[in-house]
Amino acid sequence: DRGAGVTSRNGQLSTATTSRIVWDTADKYLRNVVEEQEYGDYILPFTVLRRLECLLAETKPQVIELVESMKGMPPHLIDIAVRDEFGLSFYNTSPLDLATIASVDDNVDKSLLSYVAGFSHNIADIWESFEFPRLVERLAAANRLLGVVKHFSTLPLGEVGDTAMGDIFEDVMYRSFDKKGKSAGAFYTPRDAIKLMVDILFASDEESLGGESVLRSIYDPTAGSGGMLLVAQEALQELNPGVRTTLYGQELMPAAYALGKGDLLIQGGRPDAIRQGNTLREDLYADQTFDYVLSNPPFGGDWSDDAKKVREQAAVPGSRFSHGLPPKSDGQMLFLAHCAHKLSPAGKNGHGGRAAVVSNASPLFTSDKGPTSIRQWLFDEDLIDAIIALPTQMFYGTGIATYIWILDRNKEPHRKGKIQLIDGSGQWEAMRKPLGDKRREMSQADRDTVAEAYRDFENADPSISRVMVPE
Repeated sequence: DRGAGVTSRNGQLSTATTSRIVWDTADKYLRNVVEEQEYGDYILPFTVLRRLECLLAETKPQVIELVESMKGMPPHLIDIAVRDEFGLSFYNTSPLDLATIASVDDNVDKSLLSYVAGFSHNIADIWESFEFPRLVERLAAANRLLGVVKHFSTLPLGEVGDTAMGDIFEDVMYRSFDKKGKSAGAFYTPRDAIKLMVDILFASDEESLGGESVLRSIYDPTAGSGGMLLVAQEALQELNPGVRTTLYGQELMPAAYALGKGDLLIQGGRPDAIRQGNTLREDLYADQTFDYVLSNPPFGGDWSDDAKKVREQAAVPGSRFSHGLPPKSDGQMLFLAHCAHKLSPAGKNGHGGRAAVVSNASPLFTSDKGPTSIRQWLFDEDLIDAIIALPTQMFYGTGIATYIWILDRNKEPHRKGKIQLIDGSGQWEAMRKPLGDKRREMSQADRDTVAEAYRDFENADPSISRVMVPE
């Protein structure tokens, strides 16, 4: 039912229909030119390009005129002028568009790259991260580029709202990752897992989220394709349509970064909502803390290449890595410690930062000195609110047992000094079609069962919940 029933403003195309038309590019122009698992690598950047083009079309002539009048001025001043005059956080100054390029057979590749180069500097890295010039070159060499440009130039992606466009992009991403199978896990966290994380995160804050002028920040240090940020934002707005959210993310992998930044942009997000960089080496939000933190860091990620920078930071008392270092073969607990440090302190209304972090069993049971020290610090600070066991075969890249750690900077009074353990491993349904290692999913009813156990905070049979007091 992904997007079913959503129509464009003129009522002509449903989201599902538009998604299918977008994906039709694969059958018409990519078959026998690129490998099937690479279809999304081509379709996704062109989808982003067409959506951005549609968003800018109405005011583009006036924007070009304004930018020309400010020639020679610093780019940030031009950005401010465009935003103040037109309400746009990015723009394009090329006289070209996809329809113009598609109307001429000659030099399609050069025209397309010139057009993309006309985007404002604050989103130029999207095309670099997508490796767009390489994609254009390959399609041009196979005499398929003109057909692709024509196809996308006709898509009515300006006729849908941000939410519907998000559904379309989500559908296209899903099709792309369906082709990639297991390797999709490097980019994409299943939506059922994210929704459970979000349900638990907000369960303790529902009272503070009511009312007017509510502001909340959401951060993901391993942002991938941006799914956690967007699902959390949508869930907050369902709880309180008036809530104002600001999204922040950091992502290392160029392709995932481009997807995340592109997805946020096509849904009306800020150009700088996601920043590219290695979170372990450098926290690009070093001076900030957040209301909500979500993360699905790599399982068993080797951090040897980052060891010098990590150890330098660990030598600073009270820093994010000063509480202990795990073995270099597995950096999960570095991310766990980082997430704990990014939580906002408790405010006057009692609300403090909360985090949901995915892990395998290693951070729970590894007895090495470093992980033990990190766990002890989390115990001493009373930061661990709950640990939830998930069903196996929940994620695209692994079928092993996984857990969600819930951290809280200011627990509810009845939860202070205690940790809740919830066994959600039996709450699942078999998927009709496996995707990579993901063969099970948690339905709304399954997630409700876990969320209810969290709220009840009980320690009795036959409950799936246990409440313990750490030593």
